[in-house]
Amino acid sequence: MGISLRQEAAAVTLPPGIVDGSVFGFEMFTRMCHSALVDADSLDTSCHFERLSEPRLAPVRGMVTLADTFWSAYERKYEQAEPTSLNQLRSELYARALDQARCSQSTTGIFRLPAQTGMGKTMAAAACALEHARTHGQRRVIVAVPYTSITTQNAAQYRTMYAELGDDVVLEHHSAIYEDNIADDRWRRLSASNWDAEFIVTTTVQLFDSLLSNRPSKTRKLHRIASSVIVIDEVQALPREALPAILRVLRELTEHFGVTVVLASATQPSFWKYPEWEGVEFTDISPIDYVPQQSVRVKYEMRNYTQTWGEIADELVDLPQVLSI
Repeated sequence: MGISLRQEAAAVTLPPGIVDGSVFGFEMFTRMCHSALVDADSLDTSCHFERLSEPRLAPVRGMVTLADTFWSAYERKYEQAEPTSLNQLRSELYARALDQARCSQSTTGIFRLPAQTGMGKTMAAAACALEHARTHGQRRVIVAVPYTSITTQNAAQYRTMYAELGDDVVLEHHSAIYEDNIADDRWRRLSASNWDAEFIVTTTVQLFDSLLSNRPSKTRKLHRIASSVIVIDEVQALPREALPAILRVLRELTEHFGVTVVLASATQPSFWKYPEWEGVEFTDISPIDYVPQQSVRVKYEMRNYTQTWGEIADELVDLPQVLSI
């Protein structure tokens, strides 16, 4: 049991809540300890019944290797890209993400990554997370996406970046894995139970279920989140009714458990209006209202007069491509 505990303990510092009587701070610290104990017990039990000399753990390559490999793969993939204005925007966003991660003086905190669809947000967010983890000694990157279809798409892109390192780098964990080579992979099945991986792509449901659940099978992976960089993609899709709890958890993680959060979305929400994030500092990777002309694909027309369904249909039928709401 001591093996797993020693690996994770360095990332957890005693929060002020233990001293000043904050119930939430005490609860999160207790949940972290419980998670480490449950995971260590499960690993040792598995070790005993499989008659292994030591618990089965995923290989550790380190953030330096993962960041360098990602950078090299990105350069190889996009060095032959056509010099279009859109590709130039993608390159600029990627460079800004790396620069902000390197220049950040704080080990933890909040980054905001506003970027329109097609500007390379998926790659820029991962690059920012990996570079920040390498610079500040964090141990893993967790990318959370609200929809399983996008989760699978993003995980596939990230796996291509780590093809030279093997199939045991990117852990894809959600409820809709259908590909046999992923779902039936022994490493992924074992690592998914406690997120024993350095690069994890999951859903926001899985992430916050682990952070807020009271089931050992869910909370077992909680202590792995300590000392990580969490990328929340399409962050505007977080459920509004759960926002107070989610924001409070994220604040506790950034202030006391070595976590950095990257909020990636073209539509950045105003989380700072909630009391749970009052006074929380943040860094913008790009200006929050920056909308390059090259990325604009939609023309909005606000009409302040009434039309019948027939009039609308007559207008739409002559258009080659249209979305009507």
